[in-house]
Amino acid sequence: MGDKHTKEVLPCPDTPAKTATGPHRPQVWVGCLACYNDGRLVGDWVDAIDADDIDQADVHQHPEMRVYAAHPSHDELWCFDLDNMPMSGEIQPSAAVAWGEAYAELADDELWPAYLRWCLDILDEVHTPPEISRFRDVFRGEWDDFSDFGWQQHLQLSVTDGMTNEQRIVERPAGTSGSGEAPIASAQALNARPRNSAAT
Repeated sequence: MGDKHTKEVLPCPDTPAKTATGPHRPQVWVGCLACYNDGRLVGDWVDAIDADDIDQADVHQHPEMRVYAAHPSHDELWCFDLDNMPMSGEIQPSAAVAWGEAYAELADDELWPAYLRWCLDILDEVHTPPEISRFRDVFRGEWDDFSDFGWQQHLQLSVTDGMTNEQRIVERPAGTSGSGEAPIASAQALNARPRNSAAT
């Protein structure tokens, strides 16, 4: 949390069951705001999708904290730390749930880091997750470098279809990896105009 004060950490002995799977699933550390303000970290890590299901009694299960399990001044919970989300800092539990639901909708743990990177690229401020359908519409895979992506797009789009052999470069550009036989069009060939044999 990067806070200036040393806080005593009192974890919950019984962590709620996880509903998400995969190493990239978004998680939050949900804790009691009043305890935090008193210098104690009372709470535990949960899957983001479960953040709203955690209640006052859940975070105050530690024997020293049970006295606060029903105390009216200790009923506000907050997410003090985040993992596998495109932002840092603190958020409300309901905001964490929105990210957990986006993860569940994506339904692909391996794509979650790419989705988070895309969120950072398109959003000025990351508060709520953008629609998964928008991400799926624009996602074209993961590449070691841009030249590999360009080559793959070239192969898929067949940009040299209809060109003569003289208008094509038959070798893959230096510095790119992968395979494919389709040549990449040269700038000269793309700018060339067909000659009219009858013209002078």
